Amino acid sequence: QVSNPKNITVPMGRYMAYKVTTKIELVVAVQESRGATVEVTQVHWIAPEIGAIKTTFSQREFDSNGSFTGTLSSELEAVEVNF
Repeated sequence: QVSNPKNITVPMGRYMAYKVTTKIELVVAVQESRGATVEVTQVHWIAPEIGAIKTTFSQREFDSNGSFTGTLSSELEAVEVNF
């Protein structure tokens, strides 16, 4: 999914950027974890003529009964461009 451009501020400055969101759901198919799921969401803010200026990643895990078991998330922001 791609949004209309929005002003985004990162340590490198303020830019008009498109928000690009990707969501994936994985189903585990190995023995003792069979049926567990992992939901992965990645969001990238892309500034024209610069590239990615911000990226977030989140992963939510559920057991085979659908109960939430944990999450992992990270966020990266542009500090400097060297090209």
